[in-house]
Amino acid sequence: LTLSAVVVALGILAINDATWAAVPVSAYVATALAIVGAGLLIGTWFGRARGLIGLGILLALALPLTVVADGLNLQSAGSVTVRPQSVDAVPTGLQEYGAGSVVYDLTELELTDADSITGDIDQGVGELRVIGPPEADVTVNADVGLGAVEAFQTRSGGPGTSRQIIDHGDDGPGGGEITLNLDLGVGRVEVRR
Repeated sequence: LTLSAVVVALGILAINDATWAAVPVSAYVATALAIVGAGLLIGTWFGRARGLIGLGILLALALPLTVVADGLNLQSAGSVTVRPQSVDAVPTGLQEYGAGSVVYDLTELELTDADSITGDIDQGVGELRVIGPPEADVTVNADVGLGAVEAFQTRSGGPGTSRQIIDHGDDGPGGGEITLNLDLGVGRVEVRR
């Protein structure tokens, strides 16, 4: 009876998903878990619920994974290279990527002391690399959920890595300012010249 209720509820969600409302994967798992949990509670009084315990454990383990997966934009997966030729060509606002390899090559930029650029990049999973121009002053604010940050000869890693690194280059202060706000869920952030 419980498994039949799960199938009916998931069918209703699938119909809604296909016709008019986008239903995340985690909603399917949460619905199945709620019904299995109710079946286990009812089974404590009427017996025969032992078979639902394994299914309940599997669904409970799958729920956090599907919630995380729903937050990732996996449709924008693959390799991306951004190579602006001028300050005006640098993307503005938050740039979001799902999974893969993202490279921002800023080596072609010729900055004056008055130029200031901010790059906000948010990526789910993969490798995020930024190559800066040799003379610019670069401030890196990097947050990695699980992985490593390598920036200008420094390296740190592990879960919940958060770093701020300021590098003026070999010429010292001056030559324009670049601020990089980099947020990566899982993977590696690399910033170099």
